[in-house]
Amino acid sequence: MTEKCIVDTNKTSQIFLKKFLAQLNCRERKAIYLRFWVPYSIEEVAREMEVSWEQANQLIESSIAKLREDFRQKGFAVGQSPAFLGKEENEEI
Repeated sequence: MTEKCIVDTNKTSQIFLKKFLAQLNCRERKAIYLRFWVPYSIEEVAREMEVSWEQANQLIESSIAKLREDFRQKGFAVGQSPAFLGKEENEEI
């Protein structure tokens, strides 16, 4: 799975997301991609990654925590919901 799978017509947003997602390892990026871009349920992520539901959930949660911390360090306000990750460019966050 490559980052080309993330479709965003806004180049600035695409570059921005790639920089933040690059902070995650391949497994973490895959979990985030499957959960928020496909979008799969946690059960489906677990099945696709061949791990238990608990492991998939923990991987997704820890990946989100890493992204939040990176956002904070870069001076962005960070809310509790990762829902913005899957929004289209023209949708409100």
